[in-house]
Amino acid sequence: TTGNDVTGTGTIDKPFATLLKAKTYVNTIKASSSNGVTIWVRGGTYSMPTSFSISSTDGGSIGKPIIYRAYTNENVILSGAKPVNASNWINYTGSTSRLNPAVTASQIKECSLSNLGMAISGSMPNKIDDVNNGYYQFTNLPGVYWNGYRQKLARFPNDYPNYMEVKQVVDGGSSTLSSIFKYKTATSELYDTKMNMISGREAAWAAAIPNGVFLKGYWRVNWQITTLRVSAIDVTQKTITLSPGVTIGNKYNLPLGSGHEPYYVVNLLEEIDQPGEWCIDALDRKIYYYAPDVITNSNLSISDNKNPLFDING
Repeated sequence: TTGNDVTGTGTIDKPFATLLKAKTYVNTIKASSSNGVTIWVRGGTYSMPTSFSISSTDGGSIGKPIIYRAYTNENVILSGAKPVNASNWINYTGSTSRLNPAVTASQIKECSLSNLGMAISGSMPNKIDDVNNGYYQFTNLPGVYWNGYRQKLARFPNDYPNYMEVKQVVDGGSSTLSSIFKYKTATSELYDTKMNMISGREAAWAAAIPNGVFLKGYWRVNWQITTLRVSAIDVTQKTITLSPGVTIGNKYNLPLGSGHEPYYVVNLLEEIDQPGEWCIDALDRKIYYYAPDVITNSNLSISDNKNPLFDING
């Protein structure tokens, strides 16, 4: 918008730029108002990197309400995402051996987390519970938005509802012990022909383990999804070892499991192969992204606010 919190006066000709400034100003004049105050919000996108808090002290009274309202026939978007300057994104600079065969280094863009002021560093946790149950959600990671549309984390196999299947549980593990399972490599092994086998991608995943390889799956029942970090892949024995977190294997078919527990790889550079896919690498401290088009200063934004957009009390 064209408002200004320093030189604005709160009029239609000289508006404020933010809701916070408007709220603060209204609190200073509402006592002298005879019938309340309406804050008209002009059309546009308002970036809100922190929660907008409203308490009882920000309200009005009977017959003198405080109203926030979009200006007539104008579209107002309140967004928790922050635009990322195009200059922060550069072509991929790492080893091309990490890239998916379907892409080139010039198609993958990278951005340093330090340029974004994001706190993620070191290593990711071994277990991540996805409370949202979205097919590309990954709890506690930021959101990447292209022209207002949320982008999906890189995954293999691509696109919901495609999964791979566990072949057999070797060691079910627990919350404190690692689990091991055999993976399927042939179509003839699939319980559901719509599923996928690993298809030779396991060697690339094994090489990426120091950067973080995560499998998201329905390890016990079809209504509980959990993401677990991979600690080892044995391409000879065709086994994958998962970090402690949960006992794996369908609970009705223990200890070997049902032989078709569904899972997929998520948040991995090696599996970015479609426009709109991205991942975050805590070891490299970078976000990698396959942009659908040329990145500008306004078409790509990132949300890293774990607090609600609005905090209303009183």
